Amino acid sequence: MVKRVGGTFTGTTPLTIWTPETGNRILLNGIYLQAWVVTALVGATPFDFVGVCAGTNSTVLWDIGRIASATDAAGISYGYFPISFPGAYAFANVDSPLVVATGATIGTGVIRVRGFVYGSERLG
Repeated sequence: MVKRVGGTFTGTTPLTIWTPETGNRILLNGIYLQAWVVTALVGATPFDFVGVCAGTNSTVLWDIGRIASATDAAGISYGYFPISFPGAYAFANVDSPLVVATGATIGTGVIRVRGFVYGSERLG
């Protein structure tokens, strides 16, 4: 299954990119994301893409390793974030979403993320 994903960051709230059906767990094969500034950033601290996580407060599955300046202009691209797991990475918990977590807040501005994830779901 391939799922198109997208959303925006306007603070520190993790961006959920895949929520499994109730009672299921995700078997993740890969992720391909792109991020860029839509509305200029104005803030005191750089915006940190921490990584892709299983659940909103889980261990990072994949460290993105990109930091946006606190004042990046609209149109700045942070590139592509590809990752693949040989076989599949099975989430430990049922009903646990796949999220992109951050480590700093955006004072003002918007960062957009789009791409796709691929894998499957299995019951409990």
